[in-house]
Amino acid sequence: MSERENPELQFPEEPQQYQAGAESGSESQSHAQHAQRDQYEYGSESADSLTPRAPKPVKEKKNQKEQENSESLIGEAIRTLILGFVLCIFLKGTVAEARFIPSGSMKPTLMIDDRILVQKVTRYIGDGFKRGDIVVFYPPSVETEVYEDSILGRFIPFFPENPPAFVKRVIGLPGDQIIIRRGEGVYVNGQLLEEPYVKEPANYDRYNMESISGVNARGNFIRPYQGNGAPIVVPEGKLFVLGDNRNASADSHVWGFADQSRVVGKVCLIFFKKQWFGGLLGGEDS
Repeated sequence: MSERENPELQFPEEPQQYQAGAESGSESQSHAQHAQRDQYEYGSESADSLTPRAPKPVKEKKNQKEQENSESLIGEAIRTLILGFVLCIFLKGTVAEARFIPSGSMKPTLMIDDRILVQKVTRYIGDGFKRGDIVVFYPPSVETEVYEDSILGRFIPFFPENPPAFVKRVIGLPGDQIIIRRGEGVYVNGQLLEEPYVKEPANYDRYNMESISGVNARGNFIRPYQGNGAPIVVPEGKLFVLGDNRNASADSHVWGFADQSRVVGKVCLIFFKKQWFGGLLGGEDS
């Protein structure tokens, strides 16, 4: 018997509407998968946009890393500057410092604008001061008329000093008796000093305490030991200092003794002179 003759063996044809719905469902599922993939690859923008771009999380992470690196560099630079500043203060206050010569009071040994290195270690160790040492110190207030010292200038580089420091040569130590005779020179404990470094002999006499006098930095005449006719004997803890340019120097023959506690240090090196470069820098000839 054929299929046509046996109706029970015939399979009914599926309705056309059902077949179209299945095809439509399959097609919709395919479109949904493509849309999901497009959204993953191109971002959350509409499917109409076909311009690819880098994922946002990666870009934000890169910008954050660059910002962290920049902040790290700035922080490192600040820490380095602070460390360098602290180190400068420590070295200036305890070990050594560079200075320049502002006047001609130490000619011909030190000329104007010479650069010197001042070591401070001998304030703490060593054999102290010796006759002939060149020292940097703060003069007494009778010379400068400054009665309150600026402490910051002593430690912070490039900070102005008040009063300014002087540079002179040590002539008398504690216990030494000093006499200065016009046109001859300096006598220490009765002996004439040999001083090949002086520009010319002093044109003044100093034979007792009262004779110590002159014009101070403010232009005022001073006589700090008026009425004292005792010999000039250097007290303990003091120094008698003179400039090598004896007749153009404000030193102990004007204002008396320098206090050892106000000594900055000893000159240990001249590291720059204009004369070394001849006329290139306009150095002095004398």
